[in-house]
Amino acid sequence: STSGVFLKAQEGKPFEVVSGDLVRLGRQFLLFNADKGKFSFSHYDQTGKFIKSYPLDNNTIVLGRDAPDVTLDNKDMTLSRRHLSMAIKEGKIIIKDLKSVNGTYLKVKNAVKIDNDDEFRMGKQAFKLSVQKERVQEKIRVSTKVAVVSPKALTVTEQPAVLPSVSVAMKQPVPL
Repeated sequence: STSGVFLKAQEGKPFEVVSGDLVRLGRQFLLFNADKGKFSFSHYDQTGKFIKSYPLDNNTIVLGRDAPDVTLDNKDMTLSRRHLSMAIKEGKIIIKDLKSVNGTYLKVKNAVKIDNDDEFRMGKQAFKLSVQKERVQEKIRVSTKVAVVSPKALTVTEQPAVLPSVSVAMKQPVPL
């Protein structure tokens, strides 16, 4: 289903999916299954219509619009030609977005931590979290007084400088 919250996978970074996870790539959906050590995924189109199930093994497979292993929908231009790879590693289903144009999204089932620059979808709307730290303005008061030495008495007196007091607001860059 296109409703719900989908968190975007980071390009090129492998992540684990578990049985029951729903992944969206382009307008296609993949539902993962793990049962008694056998792994598979089912492909559904944008309307939710079941297309086909595929077994998974230790070999890496590549999926996309024109992929060498599994072509999901050659007419779905929101899919990249080589969109996603997946394999079983150490008894876990590992998928990786192959720097696709439109991304790969995992449907969120529970509360998840999101970080700065994470992207997610809610229904048909796409969002990007952008955290900016509050910039603290420091005020520095500069006062200049000059010490004048009298050569006759060798005493020090204070006289105001030619310049008046200056108040400066300093903006320091905050790393993002």
